[in-house]
Amino acid sequence: MLNKNIGVLVPPANTTVEPELWKLVPEGFTVLTNRLPGRVSENTSIGLRERFLGYNETLAESADSYGGLPLGALCFACTGSSYLIGAANEDVLLNRMRSGGTSVVNTAAQCVSALLKTLGAHRIGIISPYPKWVTELAVVYWTECGFVATGYQHVADVVSIYAINTDSVIEAARQVLESKPDVLLLSGTGMMSLDAIAQLSERVDVPAISSNLAMSWWATNTIEPGSWARSPSAAMKSLLKRLPVGAVDPTQSGPA
Repeated sequence: MLNKNIGVLVPPANTTVEPELWKLVPEGFTVLTNRLPGRVSENTSIGLRERFLGYNETLAESADSYGGLPLGALCFACTGSSYLIGAANEDVLLNRMRSGGTSVVNTAAQCVSALLKTLGAHRIGIISPYPKWVTELAVVYWTECGFVATGYQHVADVVSIYAINTDSVIEAARQVLESKPDVLLLSGTGMMSLDAIAQLSERVDVPAISSNLAMSWWATNTIEPGSWARSPSAAMKSLLKRLPVGAVDPTQSGPA
């Protein structure tokens, strides 16, 4: 019998990952989250670098916090932590995650990378909820992964990443479309993305993906190939015309 438990390590004040993943995963899958350590101000940009570092340094302990609970896959739901450590060093994070006893692991950023490759995308336009320094790290990261960042647009007037509204995301996407990307990337697991993706899929001919959508796609498809196509989410369904149903990155657990 397939183990359809998806473990997800979530930043401490992130209120977006759980509701989005529960909307995304097909029936029969279970999302089991554990919180990463840290404390977050109302302005989520305060102390952000230190939190990223803390998540990365304690990742083995966080992965082990499942206490031997069997998981079909384990995801690290902080894209910015990968941006900070860089693509060349991401194996460090994956090995720490595996030390908790789950062999099938991935970071949010590498789930995005797998989905971009499966879509055949090369040019990405980034919608960023981050401070400028994190966005600049994101551009470097995606370049290291072999993609071209055609442009980026910050979501306007962000105080808390968890309070961003859909209209602001769509407006940022509209602006970054001018750079003619193959794919729109709504970066960050804390930014609500599913309504924006669903609306963009009806308005533009460029696919839109997000960190949470990519994590759900990777985890469900790695556990049960093709299962992502049963997702009830309109955002995930927008990929049906663009992806083979069984498509998944062959590495399955991030870079070796």
